[in-house]
Amino acid sequence: MAINIERAVDFAVTYLSDMNDIDENKIDDFVDKQMNKLLDILYKEKANEIEKTKIKKIIKTRLSHYVLKTDSVLTSNDFKSWFKKDKEKFDFKYWHRYSKYLEYNKHFSKRIIENIDDVTDEITDLLGNPQDLSEFQRRGLIIGDVQSGKTANFIGLMSKACDVGYKLIVVLAGTEEKLRTQTQSRIDEGLLGTDSDKKLFGEFERIGCAKYSDDAFSAVNVTSKSRDFKKDIANTLGLKLNQTQEPIIFVIKKNVTVLKNLNSWIKSLNQTNENGKIDSSLLLIDDEADYASINTNKPENDPTKTNERIVELLSLFSKNSYIGFTATPYANIFIDPDSEDEMGNSNLFPKDYIYCLDSPTNYTGARNIFNDEPSQLLKTIESFDESINDEYSIHNILPISHKKDANFDEVPSTLKEAILEFYLGNTIRDLWGDTKSHRTMMINISRFVNVHEKIRHTVNKYINSLSRSIILNSKLENGLWQNDPYMMNLYNIYNSEFKKICEDKQYAENNTHDIVTWDNIREHLYESTAEIVIRVVNQKSKDSFDYDMHKDGLRVIAIGGIGLSRGLTLEGLMVSYFFRNSIAYDTLMQMGRWFGYREGYLDLCRIWMTDEMQECYYAINRATEELRESIILYKNSGLTPMDFGIKVSAVRDKISISILLF
Repeated sequence: MAINIERAVDFAVTYLSDMNDIDENKIDDFVDKQMNKLLDILYKEKANEIEKTKIKKIIKTRLSHYVLKTDSVLTSNDFKSWFKKDKEKFDFKYWHRYSKYLEYNKHFSKRIIENIDDVTDEITDLLGNPQDLSEFQRRGLIIGDVQSGKTANFIGLMSKACDVGYKLIVVLAGTEEKLRTQTQSRIDEGLLGTDSDKKLFGEFERIGCAKYSDDAFSAVNVTSKSRDFKKDIANTLGLKLNQTQEPIIFVIKKNVTVLKNLNSWIKSLNQTNENGKIDSSLLLIDDEADYASINTNKPENDPTKTNERIVELLSLFSKNSYIGFTATPYANIFIDPDSEDEMGNSNLFPKDYIYCLDSPTNYTGARNIFNDEPSQLLKTIESFDESINDEYSIHNILPISHKKDANFDEVPSTLKEAILEFYLGNTIRDLWGDTKSHRTMMINISRFVNVHEKIRHTVNKYINSLSRSIILNSKLENGLWQNDPYMMNLYNIYNSEFKKICEDKQYAENNTHDIVTWDNIREHLYESTAEIVIRVVNQKSKDSFDYDMHKDGLRVIAIGGIGLSRGLTLEGLMVSYFFRNSIAYDTLMQMGRWFGYREGYLDLCRIWMTDEMQECYYAINRATEELRESIILYKNSGLTPMDFGIKVSAVRDKISISILLF
């Protein structure tokens, strides 16, 4: 019986990470001589020689990944180090258990954890010192890549902020409740160490990071996975900042009403000093900081309501640090650097620092896909041409510009092909031994909730017919399966898309998996695809979309629009079908859910979009790389974030880093 390769690799990586100077010989020695004894004790399973070879290969690949030290950081002239020079004074109880959680639960390599440690040291140093006697307003921006693991970094930052004495930490987790819930869940695991829902009612159950500390400490949570901030719940806790030993944590949506209620509740409970400020420290972490937070109104007009409430929250505290995390920083950089409100409160322009996170070497981003070399991942949805009268073209079925009552009564031919690629990819991964991982297909072709339901209905009809065909025909011998059009379509796509990697001996050896033939796929199609489900992701959908609920892997076709475009992680995303007409840099990049970590199955991934949209992404990649290079250039020239903002704003109509492509 085949063993669980993923579990064996995770176990081995965790064990080996404790070794000093790990090398290939030590990995080989451990797998050959020790691993089976331990696996037998823990899981009653042993790896055969073929499985050992595969495990060794995966371990070596995973432990070889690293993050290059960034040189892309701008700071203000008045920056003075306080944390790094006095680091030995702090008790890092939150950070130490979080780093153990990353190692033993998330199976991060020591090299990656050390990098997160270094990065969060640098960013903590850029925050204000909460123990400082004087008041401060710190504003900063952290630029990362889409789906690159920014959350792991900001939970690490939160851990160190707790350790150095920040009393209140507020996380603005986007505008969608699904994203807020996802963020709260990750903070439960990485920072609180307990289920936030249970803890609100006095029940403490150790989860995640809390398993790696003898002391049962936890920050105070006022929000939970099922509850955004509500005054009535907060009032039952009766919290005052000067009465709690541990920091207080909020994870809230960027919502005017939520922010207004939070601000008034904080003001009602805490006394102010002679300057009208609460004499305590606030760290405000703004995830997706380019979206909804920025004041987009003209200078002569009042700020947008969300922006006004964020600035108001910061202004309540004598010591406040605002830090925005984003992969698309264009809006943040174009804030007027000199603007402030009538009370002298600083806006959200990153006047104190701009810091670029570098992604690990196993990350697949825009620079990997949209560069000078054509990518095998890209597939083309035909461009609109009035002379083409194809009733199965998506342009005829659902034009790129459509209304909320638009119909979707037929699956476009290109979408059918994308679905078949997803079915084949699932089967190939199973045959490669990767059987327990999540797999997702994304369909993002409309922003309207009503249209999403129509897409679900029509796609569901198609996959029901496809599944019936697979049940009846996939295991027929003597070529009888060829009489079925669905099977022939699958066969043709296998030949054109996947045969080269599946049947190439050298490729199989390099990736330590078996050669896969069409006949192997036919025999396993049903078992690999029977559990595929459809889920709609939008504000009105009640579909369950919790990957953690599916321990053996969720196989899902996700349909949505805005809900799929901001922050939400689609685990194991393999096929993306993207047909949208936005031309804003930030919107397009955030819609690129296909960026991320695709270790072991990148060659099975496909991204469908029009030629015009591909050109947009090429332009975005060039602009983003120019932005990063500009930050290094300005740093080397001794300029500050304020100088950078003023210079960029002055020439924004002439440079490629503009808000719109056209």
